[in-house]
Amino acid sequence: MEELTNILLLDANADSADKIQQSLQSNGHAFKVNHAITLQQGLILLKTSSPDVVLLDGDLIENKEFHSVKSYLSDNRIPSILISEVNGQEVKNRALKAGATEYLVKNKISPQYLQNTIHSAIKLIETENKLTRVFEEYTGRIESFMLMLDTLKEGVVIINKSGEVCYSNELGNAMLSNDSLHIEISSFLTYRELNSEDIVLVENDLQQQIQIRTNNFFWNGEPCNILVIEKKEIVKVEEVVKEDVVVHRVASPLNEPFDTLINYLQLIAEHEANGKATEAAQCAELASKSVDESEKLLGDVKSFISLAHYNPSFARLSMQNLVGDVLKSMGPEIEEAGIEVSVSDLPEATGDKELILKLVKHLVSNALKFRNRSRKAVIDIGHDKSDGQFIFCVRDNGIGISKKHHDEVFNLFARLNDAEEYPGNGIGLAICKKIVELHNGKIWVESLPGHGSNFYFKLNAKL
Repeated sequence: MEELTNILLLDANADSADKIQQSLQSNGHAFKVNHAITLQQGLILLKTSSPDVVLLDGDLIENKEFHSVKSYLSDNRIPSILISEVNGQEVKNRALKAGATEYLVKNKISPQYLQNTIHSAIKLIETENKLTRVFEEYTGRIESFMLMLDTLKEGVVIINKSGEVCYSNELGNAMLSNDSLHIEISSFLTYRELNSEDIVLVENDLQQQIQIRTNNFFWNGEPCNILVIEKKEIVKVEEVVKEDVVVHRVASPLNEPFDTLINYLQLIAEHEANGKATEAAQCAELASKSVDESEKLLGDVKSFISLAHYNPSFARLSMQNLVGDVLKSMGPEIEEAGIEVSVSDLPEATGDKELILKLVKHLVSNALKFRNRSRKAVIDIGHDKSDGQFIFCVRDNGIGISKKHHDEVFNLFARLNDAEEYPGNGIGLAICKKIVELHNGKIWVESLPGHGSNFYFKLNAKL
């Protein structure tokens, strides 16, 4: 059964109101109409009947009591359509004054046009509400990213095309305020197009080195440069470049969901301007999806960064129970994908339980994601022994990895496959590598394209 569209008709003219109601009831459309002849009645019905849309007689907006109605409509995001006797620019001015979503001229209203306008006004306000939520979520993600930057041991400065500093974290702000450092940094406070990351080393008289990494970035809808600034004692250049800082690598991948979001927001604005409410609503849904993707990316980046400051707590672990817990938590995903999982008897190991759980889950997730859909997927979790040391292994019969990429897969943001077919952000295996390193261990892969992958890891943690 079609849901009724709830309409509040505010019109002091009984004949005019009757004609509008007759137009609404034609063509079998499902409209429920409440009629008020005064603004006082209208305000009561607004609060008690929760209309989807308000049809408003243009003469009533001149009444001083209209302000209360207008405020209620605005505060509760209820669309309104102004119906006026006059045509041309005057009706547009009246609609603007009333805060109306649409306007109609009384002697030019056909039943179909009235009904279409009502549906369009409702759809438009729904789109605007979605857009508002998207902007709020987008702003929240930006704030989350800024909080993440504030935890870093490097100064981060973002400048726009005008060379204005539009963001700096606490350490970056301190560096800009330091006269001697500011002189060394100042030449980089000019926006420029960058084809790739730029690393610059500046040595000063204090036997210190200022390392500045720059990259293109997108911030609040405009292209910017991001500078990552680090002070170090003089060391060999090759050692400086072997850094473990993630921000400059984050900049480019972070652009993807945010750039996509901004593109959708621009399309929404264009569709709204052209009266295409349905297309605008579709774009709002896609924009919301981009927000979710950016949230996932930021969450994974935070997980990676947190490992740099993590102090593991080692204990003897039952790998059998631990793997069982991981598989139980992933049960619905494994069942939906129709994957056969086998686990051999596993020995105990020494490690941080939280980290090893995360390690195993990432490896199983990786096997699940990159399964070969032309055959039944199989994952086997087992172990080998070499030189008296246990080596754990997660084997799959998935799409496999070319030998030339065996080391690269553990790099941050490494994505070797089509993003549409195999979505992800390339952080999972980098997290695995970091976890194993925290256990003084080693992780590696043996694989061939089309023949599955064997991911091995060994742990050298000591109690």
